[in-house]
Amino acid sequence: MQMFLDGLLAQYPSTMKVVLVIGLARVFMKPTMSFLRQVITLTETKKDDTILKKIEENAIFKMILYVLDWSLSVKLRQENKSKPSK
Repeated sequence: MQMFLDGLLAQYPSTMKVVLVIGLARVFMKPTMSFLRQVITLTETKKDDTILKKIEENAIFKMILYVLDWSLSVKLRQENKSKPSK
């Protein structure tokens, strides 16, 4: 795996930089948004709740989160846990 990644880095350095930036954005975005949601929920004012709601409903924000989540998520196949019928 290391040799594969080293080969990709040597052949496509700009692509690897883009993947690194997307990965770092994802690492920081999810915990930061969770923290902000918790802080805003605990505050007494409702103005910040409406601001956060506007941000989260923004189409560009949703697209960024979708791209971050889709591009760097590990997708595992779901096993069928139901018992076979006899």
